[in-house]
Amino acid sequence: MKDSPVESIVATIVCVTLAFMAWQWQQAIRRRQPPLVVAEHWEHVKELFPTPEALESPSATDPETLQRVVQVNPFSRQRRHVSKPAEETAAEEKPLPVSFVFKGRVVMGAKQRGILEDRRQKKTVFVQAGQEVSGFQVVDIKEEEMVLLNLETKEELHVPLASKASSKE
Repeated sequence: MKDSPVESIVATIVCVTLAFMAWQWQQAIRRRQPPLVVAEHWEHVKELFPTPEALESPSATDPETLQRVVQVNPFSRQRRHVSKPAEETAAEEKPLPVSFVFKGRVVMGAKQRGILEDRRQKKTVFVQAGQEVSGFQVVDIKEEEMVLLNLETKEELHVPLASKASSKE
């Protein structure tokens, strides 16, 4: 079963036509201008946030500064600030006042947990009754306040809910 000459000619014409169309498509893509939106958008950002002159020219730094940067050892003990011994600092510093903020309560079935922020340590904790936080024990977590017990003085501290405390003031 040989192909007739007409079929061969038609197949050749189809292949040449497809190749020509692909070549035309490729030429059209090459001639197309890149979108100007991207370039304009970047120029707009450059105008809004100009680069400081000091960052643009690194040669503006003097050689002495560069030499000091190269010689500095980031792991050297001399770089660290030497703090005073514990005996000296204990006499000088007064303890900060208690500063707790009750952020909210979460009820999970029978368990209640509270979100408590310790402003002295700048730390927020997720606590439940019986847990200790900064020398205080959580006694009770109510809807509008949290009751804490100072373990040293056995004094109760009632911390109101943050949104309620700010509305009373």
